[in-house]
Amino acid sequence: MGPQGNARGAIVRLSASFRNIGLGVVVIAAMVIAAYASGLIRTLGYERRTATGIVGGISTVGYDLGLDVFPLPSGQEVWFDYDATIANGGLAISFSNYAALPAALVTGPQFEFHSLRESGKGRFVFRAEHWGLYHLNVRPTCGLRFDCSVEYSVSWGLH
Repeated sequence: MGPQGNARGAIVRLSASFRNIGLGVVVIAAMVIAAYASGLIRTLGYERRTATGIVGGISTVGYDLGLDVFPLPSGQEVWFDYDATIANGGLAISFSNYAALPAALVTGPQFEFHSLRESGKGRFVFRAEHWGLYHLNVRPTCGLRFDCSVEYSVSWGLH
């Protein structure tokens, strides 16, 4: 067999490898979804960051794991635990339904917002009034001196 035959065989083997990887990703995703649906896994995500800076230029160092956008059925509760050390500035935590966001900004039923200005730990619980796609947003904010120094961790999951 000539060079063309070897190249064609390599392409077929490579294509089969990509199919196997794709199938593996689909199987793992289905297992994770099934674990959440069955209640075996309750934590959806975790974020830990240190933020410093000034208005318009906040630098953050840290990491986040998990989902910050996820579907929720009507009536499902989600918990949020936070631990923040705030030297200056604050921490804004918001949770909203994408479909209801414009109306929620006016009426508030599907928009939850917490503005932390002091160091501390706590928990709040959000109940989805409608089935939808929800989004969590955590961000440091600058204080009256226009600078910020915030260290925080936030975790969230199904209640």
